[in-house]
Amino acid sequence: MIKNALLAALVLLFSADAVAQHASPHAGGVFPMHTIAEGVWVEKLVGDPEVPDAEFVIRIHHDPGYFVLPHTHPRTENITVLSGEWALGMGARLDRSKLVA
Repeated sequence: MIKNALLAALVLLFSADAVAQHASPHAGGVFPMHTIAEGVWVEKLVGDPEVPDAEFVIRIHHDPGYFVLPHTHPRTENITVLSGEWALGMGARLDRSKLVA
């Protein structure tokens, strides 16, 4: 009996993992930013970026060559690039010569 229960639990565990790996990239919920260009979308993975002082994780998808004009954020951010190259600069004005990949 215990053997069967353990086997059933393992089957459920691995089947749930397999389903999660094949989920749609939009499974976390795609939401609009305040102003976002056509062809760019943001996927909410964890938390809610609209809640003040709450932690959240989002995934931003865009085409090569896309850039965001200078802006500020009220809290600390961590950025991880999953694919391609992403350049970052600091300051009040866009200066492409100072971007660091």
